Amino acid sequence: LSTTFTSSIDYFKHIADHDLRQLHEQLNSVDDEEDARRKYINWTVIRQLIPRFVHFDNGPFKLICDDFGPFNMMVDNAEDLNIVAVLDWEWSYAGPQELFWSPPLWLLGQPPASWEDGHDDSRLSRYNKYLDIWIRVIQEEEQKVLDSSTGDDHDKKLPSVLLRKQRQDGSMWFYHIMQEAFNGPNSVPFSRLREAVPDFEELAAAVSKEDTEAFVKMKMEHKDHYEKDLAEMKERYRGVPYMQGATD
Repeated sequence: LSTTFTSSIDYFKHIADHDLRQLHEQLNSVDDEEDARRKYINWTVIRQLIPRFVHFDNGPFKLICDDFGPFNMMVDNAEDLNIVAVLDWEWSYAGPQELFWSPPLWLLGQPPASWEDGHDDSRLSRYNKYLDIWIRVIQEEEQKVLDSSTGDDHDKKLPSVLLRKQRQDGSMWFYHIMQEAFNGPNSVPFSRLREAVPDFEELAAAVSKEDTEAFVKMKMEHKDHYEKDLAEMKERYRGVPYMQGATD
């Protein structure tokens, strides 16, 4: 990012606008007319939903590392597994609390946005199983540091409580979409979010049909241009071993 934010809503709008810009400008960002139509409508709705999913608009903001996970940790040995170092802080920033308390992207090694086939994806059941474990472990750690004077108001802000709430109301899928950069409406986060938002289809139906069809027309022109350039490149480098392997 080339700017800073004091509002989580503004931050999420910046992310959504960036993804919409990529959708518009990347020549091969859609597969066909229907894919273009769905992506435009879904991302337009996502931007409209942002205020619903922000509960700490003016902070305090948290230190977030998008590349954090077991692969960037060092442990003392294979038996004790005590963490002695955390590496690679390149993708760190101060961000919305909603992202900080979201379920980690690395529970299955592959982030949810890379899954296909929507809610039928077999990885979703494994993800939910590991998420149960993750929340249970966090709750166990909470009990180690909480004393008997902890009140009900504080209990509502515990990480395990926030994680369960995100899971129950489906907001975790919105935060995954915000955190995982440009991805399509066929992914698991999108399909689950559509199920969690009662008026998602109503909002989708209200998106301007004129704007949608203008976008579809533009993307079909982009797609034709991209495929023509790709075909010319393949012909130009035909017989070159490296390019032959790259374009097969």
